Amino acid sequence: MKLGILAQYLETRPDITELINRLADSLEVVVFQENQEKSVLKLDPRIEVRTFGKRTSPGIKIWHVFFKAFGKVPKSKHNYFITEDFKIQNSSFYGNNIKTWWSQLLLFLNYRLPGFISYDSYIAAIQDSVVADLNGIDAFLCYTQIYDDGFLGKILAEKKKVFVLVYSWDHPCKMKCFSKSDIRYLVWNPNILKDLVELQGILELRISIVGTSQFGYLNAFLRSPEPSRGHTKPYLYVAFATGTASLAVQEIAIIKRLADMLASEWPEANLMIRPYPFFKAQGFYEGLRALPNVEFEPVYEGDDSVQGKMNHKYRWMNGSSGFFHFGTTLGVEACFLRCPVFFLSMKDEVLDKGLYYFIHQYQNDAYLHKAGMANTIESYPDLNKVVKALKTGDASLKTYNDSVASGFSCESFEDYTRRVLEMVRG
Repeated sequence: MKLGILAQYLETRPDITELINRLADSLEVVVFQENQEKSVLKLDPRIEVRTFGKRTSPGIKIWHVFFKAFGKVPKSKHNYFITEDFKIQNSSFYGNNIKTWWSQLLLFLNYRLPGFISYDSYIAAIQDSVVADLNGIDAFLCYTQIYDDGFLGKILAEKKKVFVLVYSWDHPCKMKCFSKSDIRYLVWNPNILKDLVELQGILELRISIVGTSQFGYLNAFLRSPEPSRGHTKPYLYVAFATGTASLAVQEIAIIKRLADMLASEWPEANLMIRPYPFFKAQGFYEGLRALPNVEFEPVYEGDDSVQGKMNHKYRWMNGSSGFFHFGTTLGVEACFLRCPVFFLSMKDEVLDKGLYYFIHQYQNDAYLHKAGMANTIESYPDLNKVVKALKTGDASLKTYNDSVASGFSCESFEDYTRRVLEMVRG
C-alpha cells in the first residue's frame, strides 16, 4: 500500500516526523511538500518526497477572499477569531500597512456576518490551484490544519481514500477546515470526538479514536529511570501561553504578582519561567529577569536528540513544587507528572477582554477549568492561598492532575503508530 501524507510544520513538530518514519516500516510512504528540501525534513531515506506546485487565477483569488470573509466557522467562534488574529499579528507583513488592514477587515467581516460558504464548497472551487503527481497513491493521511485546502479538494475530487488526523485537542474548536465529505477523522479521545460532532457538525460514524503523537515523548520520559530533581531549593514553574505583545504584557503582570506573593509567603522558593517559544518579542520577558526570586528554565546543553530536549523540559516541570499556566497543551502534559498543576483562570479579576477570551477558550473551560478545586485559580486571593498550601506540601493539590489526566491518554509512539496503521489499512 502506498500512503500519501499531507502535513506541514515538519521542522517544528518532530512527533509528526516520528510517526511518518514509523509508518514507513510497514507502508510505502510519500510525503507531499511545497518546494521543500528533503534534507530539512529529517525523514527516513526510504520515504519519497514529492513537491507540488501552485497556480492561481482571478476566480481562485476571489474564492480565497470570499471564504475568509464569509466562510462557516465552528460554534466556538471566539476560538477561531483568537487564532486568526494571532496569525495576523505574527505574520511577516504585520504593521501599519494595507495588507494588515485588509486581513483584519476580512476577519472582522467573518466575525460580524453570518458565514454561509461551506468548507466543502470552497475546496471544490479551488482544487485546480494545485499541481501534484498523485500517481500510485492508494490513500492519503492529512493533518489539521490542512496544509493546502486546494490539495484536499483535488484528492477528494479524484475519489482518493482520505484520513484526516486531528493533530491537536483544540483544533475542532478553532479551525474551519473540516470537510463533511467521505473522510475518516482520527482524534485523541472521546471528548475530541464529541467536539468534532458538536462544533463542526461531523458525523460520529466518520470519527475514530487513535490517541495522540504529541505525548509520545512524555510517555518515554515517564518510562525512563527517575531523574534527579535539578534543584535543591523549591521552585514554582510558570509556562507562558501567548504569542502576541498585547497579551504577553498582561500575562507578565499576573506572574509578577505571583513572584511578589512567593517572596512574601515562601521566600526560600524561586519562580522558574518558561517563555512562550513562538513569541518573537522575547525581550518582553526581561523585566522578570530583574526580580531576585525569578529564574528562567536553564538552556538545554545535551545532545541534539528530540527526546533529550523533551526530557530536559519535563525534568524541570516534574521537579517543581507547582506548575502554573494560562491554558496550554503543556498544562495537560504536566498533569501526568509529579508536580501539582494550576490553571490561572482569574475569572474574578478584571482582565482585558483579549486575555480573558484567550484563557477561557472552549477547550480550556471544557477540560481544564475545574470549578470548586483550588487548582483552578480565579483570583489573586486564591493564588495567595495556593502559595501557602504549596509551602506546606498539601498532597490534596494533586487531585486536580488526576481529574484532568483521566480525560486524556499518554500512549507510546509504538502504540499510536499501530492504531493509525490499523485505521489506514482498514
